[in-house]
Amino acid sequence: MKIAFDAKRLYHNTTGLGNYSRTLVETLAQYYPKNEYHLFTTKDDDAPRLAFLKQQPCVKRHLPQGFFQWNASLWRTFGLKNDVAAIGATLFHGLSNELPIGIEKTGVKTIVTIHDLIFERFPKYYSFASVNVPLYRAKFRSACERADVVVAVSEMTAQDIETFYKIPRPKIRVIYQSCHPQFHQNGFLTPQKREQVRQKYHLPDEYLLYVGTVNPRKNLLTLLKALCGLPKTCHLVVIGAGTAYFKQCQQFVVEKKLSNQVFWLPNADFADFPAIYQSAQLFLLPSYFEGFGIPIIEALHSGVPVLTTHGSCFAEAGGGHSIYLPPDEVDSWIENIQKTLIDNELRNKMIQNGYLHAQQFEAATIAKQWIQLYEHTVLESPENLFSNANAVRKQ
Repeated sequence: MKIAFDAKRLYHNTTGLGNYSRTLVETLAQYYPKNEYHLFTTKDDDAPRLAFLKQQPCVKRHLPQGFFQWNASLWRTFGLKNDVAAIGATLFHGLSNELPIGIEKTGVKTIVTIHDLIFERFPKYYSFASVNVPLYRAKFRSACERADVVVAVSEMTAQDIETFYKIPRPKIRVIYQSCHPQFHQNGFLTPQKREQVRQKYHLPDEYLLYVGTVNPRKNLLTLLKALCGLPKTCHLVVIGAGTAYFKQCQQFVVEKKLSNQVFWLPNADFADFPAIYQSAQLFLLPSYFEGFGIPIIEALHSGVPVLTTHGSCFAEAGGGHSIYLPPDEVDSWIENIQKTLIDNELRNKMIQNGYLHAQQFEAATIAKQWIQLYEHTVLESPENLFSNANAVRKQ
């Protein structure tokens, strides 16, 4: 197959959507190298996170040409479809909630991944909501309606697509995310390697860990408030950054005299994440809502107990042995953090069962599901594509 991707965020986004795109293409190229994977991006990038692309001869890169060199955004929306058709693509996959306008008229089958509809549920979390939310809604709804198949990254997101955009459920498939191959391939690092990374970032011997953008929806303030009620020997490492809310959290730390307990890592090297995770006592995510929650999977793969939030998709990612708490009940977070730190039997059970749960998100498993879906979408005629609602469902 010759599979084309909208790869703008694969190249230029360093967090969620970018990590999802890079991980998927890298694992497809690794496990199914006989296919061709064509990445359409608005501009090139030589960042280390993209080094794997040069090692995979089955991966090709495409940039805007001619007039569109001077307006890459216009190319991505309107011109890209012609280039996809020109290479004889078997299928086009919109990796991040969008499809080019008119691609459905080229005869190329299309799939779009929808990561979440948080802006529909919580528009208050979006700056300039009066502008962004209607724009997101128009793009996401249009992509869902025009795609041959809509892929949701969780059952929660699938329900939202059906509820908000009235997309027929048989048209929606759920394929979970896999965390980056480094969390699988590196396994459990030696104490020496973990110590090396700990020294690199001047981290304490023991710490709690938060990973994610620091914004109101992620709710880091709950953890900082909980830290006030925990022993002074408890430390919190925060991997992530933000803007106004990030500054609010930093100000809280200063006001509550927590500066010796909170360690900010806004620019940690992604290659060091496995070591940072594996050295943590607990992973904490008090977010109000997520599309999936990939840091939870990273933590489970790293043998770290997870405490996160009730509802949303958290139980899908965290499994039956993580602990789920109300996002704003600080006392509950204090109580459960202390209990999990003290109770070795509980911790060991959470680690063992969490690691087993995480195996369903192995890269090879997810890649196989995608290849099956690609083949099914290409081979089936439009009128038969959704006649069997159970075809190529989540395994």
